[in-house]
Amino acid sequence: MTSSDEEAEAQLLSVSNYYFEDDKGAPVCFSMLPIRWSESESPVGKKMQMFLRGFADNGLQKIFVQVAAWRFDLSYVRPEILVLSNNGKWIKLEKPRKSYEETIRTILITIHFLSYVKRNPDSSAKSAWDYLSKNKEFRSYEVMPSQNDVLNHMTLMGEAMKRDAGLAKSKVYPGLRGKFKDELSFRTAFLLLMVREDKNRLKIKKLSEEEVKDLARPGFIIDDTDNDLVDEIGEESDGEDGLFDSVCAICDNGGELLCCDGKCMRSFHANEEDGEESNCASLGFSQKEVDNTCVEVLNPTATEESGIIGDAE
Repeated sequence: MTSSDEEAEAQLLSVSNYYFEDDKGAPVCFSMLPIRWSESESPVGKKMQMFLRGFADNGLQKIFVQVAAWRFDLSYVRPEILVLSNNGKWIKLEKPRKSYEETIRTILITIHFLSYVKRNPDSSAKSAWDYLSKNKEFRSYEVMPSQNDVLNHMTLMGEAMKRDAGLAKSKVYPGLRGKFKDELSFRTAFLLLMVREDKNRLKIKKLSEEEVKDLARPGFIIDDTDNDLVDEIGEESDGEDGLFDSVCAICDNGGELLCCDGKCMRSFHANEEDGEESNCASLGFSQKEVDNTCVEVLNPTATEESGIIGDAE
């Protein structure tokens, strides 16, 4: 560490018992701010008015400051989360106010999940969740950390994996990102894996090369990747003439759904607007992506020619 780095570390303000609020005084999650991936890049995301409240200097200094962006650092055993004040100074977040924990629950768990799998690339998904459940920051939670907590942050996880070679090596991830030409294909495949159910619990499943190729096909077709899954779905769909699921596989609610054109017959809310009633994480697609997806399902040849969905090879 250089002397300038040491000086910057010494000047870094740390805030505890913190919470964030919008311009109307309502609590909001800091992840709604634009994220700044590196010092050389501009923040990415929609700007909004947000204010940090908390205490510094062991509770002696009261903090109230407007913030403009945020970032996280996985270099440490305990990942660091920082926000950028409007005067250009980074502020490190320590322990949040108890009443604010639920507001930031999913983003905190997601970042700690990323930190764990980066430091333990050979670990399984189960070991990651076991570790987080015993983490002192989360063990007081009534509901223990699980895959449900990361579903709202799929785009963030995909971008982090793309930027961090350590994350890309982790066996917890399905190893898909390098197999697809675009983010849409990757997010879709990853989400399809995340919502596979095992005794009503979500799980992350490592893909074989053949499964990767199946998921890369136009129409999001899953072909014989899990015989038990196919048998289970076959039993559930008896008497329904092979129709698609009538509820979203993520939130288990109905409405405007996008269907998987394959044996899994799963259905999903394509975007947050479609799943607004159930606060569904959704696939996170834009309307343009939804339209392209429908074209792919109806006309695979056109899809292959247009290159909308990435080729696994």
